[in-house]
Order: sequence, then structure tokens, then C-alpha cells
Amino acid sequence: MQKAHLYEAIFLFNHGMDEAVRGLERLKRAPDLDAATVDRTRVLFEAERADMNTHFCNNVEGAEGSDASDASNFDKRVREFEKENLDAVKVYEDVQFVEERRRKAGQPPVVRFLTPAEQKRWKRPDSSKSEGAGDKGGNGVSQSAAKDNKERKSGPQKRRASAS
Repeated sequence: MQKAHLYEAIFLFNHGMDEAVRGLERLKRAPDLDAATVDRTRVLFEAERADMNTHFCNNVEGAEGSDASDASNFDKRVREFEKENLDAVKVYEDVQFVEERRRKAGQPPVVRFLTPAEQKRWKRPDSSKSEGAGDKGGNGVSQSAAKDNKERKSGPQKRRASAS
């Protein structure tokens, strides 16, 4: 955490310089002081601040490990995390792959993907409104979901009957 102390020190330096510049601005309004002298002093303060910040930025990397090294370690950890965790697109692709394999094996689908026309008609349920008791079947599944399940289950039976 040594690097954090360095950044804190440059922050405090810049904060102090800000306070000094504000003080100079107040002094500039004093009737007994020459405003041009105060402006020249302010410019010198700002130049010194810029020199110190430049020196800090150019040399802080050598003080405690390199930021490039930190960034590369972070990138490596992110890539490992992404390999272990699936995003929504990857899950969708995996499900499509499994369903295609089931179809080729002659097994009924477990998941049905909506066609573009069905996607347009599909409405996301509003979580703020609860569904009425009449919308649910006996097992808590909506009537339309129960119908889809019934059609899916009856589909292979019809194929078997026609194959015999």
C-alpha cells in the first residue's frame, strides 16, 4: 500500500496549493496590495504545482511496482473470471447447442425458442402487478405455459403413433 501513501501525498500537496491560490485571490482584492504582484505569485504557484505533478507522474511507477504490471495482473484475473462464469449470450448459445443435439438424436425439445413474430407479441410480465388466481393452473403454472408443456409432451406421442 506504499503507492497509496504517495497518491495521498500528491493529493494533499495539490489541495494545499488550491488553498494557497484561493488565499492569493482573496489578497488580490485587498486595496493596499498590488494585484499584478499577487497574479505573478499565483502564476509561480501554478507553475510549481505543474512541475511537481509532472515529476510525480513520471517517477511514481518506479517507486512501488509498475502500473502496467498491475494492469496485466488484473486483466489476467478478469479473463480467468470470465472463463469460469457464463454471460447471457454464452448461456443462450449453450442452450441452442444442447437443443440442436437433442433434435438430431430424435429427442423432444426441453426449451423452445420464440420466433421473431412470437418475440414481438410476447410481453414481459409486470412485477408490480400480481397475477390473478384465474390465470394460474393448479400447480402454479400459467395457463399458457401449461398448454405449451402439454403440446410439447403430446408432440412425441403423435410421432410415435405415426411411426408405428
